Amino acid sequence: MAKEEWERAYGQIDHKKLPWYNIQLPKALLEFVKIINKKDLLLITGCGTGDTVFRLWKKGFKNIIGFDISNNAIKIAQKDYPQIKFYAYKTQDIAQKLGLKNANVADLNVLHHQKHGVEVKKYVDQLKKLSKNLCLAYFYEPDIKEIKSGIKEKEAIYIHDPSQVEKLFEPMKKVKEFRYEMDVAPKMFDKKYIHAVGQIYGK
Repeated sequence: MAKEEWERAYGQIDHKKLPWYNIQLPKALLEFVKIINKKDLLLITGCGTGDTVFRLWKKGFKNIIGFDISNNAIKIAQKDYPQIKFYAYKTQDIAQKLGLKNANVADLNVLHHQKHGVEVKKYVDQLKKLSKNLCLAYFYEPDIKEIKSGIKEKEAIYIHDPSQVEKLFEPMKKVKEFRYEMDVAPKMFDKKYIHAVGQIYGK
């Protein structure tokens, strides 16, 4: 995943006009927050400009931290929501840089940016190190392998089979799985809705 593409998106486009701003909360996330303690640390990876983090903060999750690979996104998040901690770290670096592990983690719409093979395996391995409970949400169109993105010029959306994702997360146990449709902006994809998967894992 190219960091410069994210910096371009957040640096050149009004973040409130980006198609993932204020996007619907996945059903998996709504179920996930019901089963974790609001006092426990909750990490949101791929948080963008922090709108999802803020919505969870308003629900009572005050011990929450947002992470994103884009410096531009995190600068906006820190300005808009100064009461919340944000870091410009990619998911793969969080455990090493902050010494965090065994946390509650919500990884929302990031997995499908990881290429098939070694890249997605490395990404999952880092999530396993970081998480005791994990909410994972990602795009899933079963008949195709990748979708060209209209926002990130040099990147694609990579489609990962949920059963293969579950195997990558072993020995973590899948607790629940959801299938749903997401309403996406026409400038992002040549369709009104895209299918998605939400999975909840625990150790």
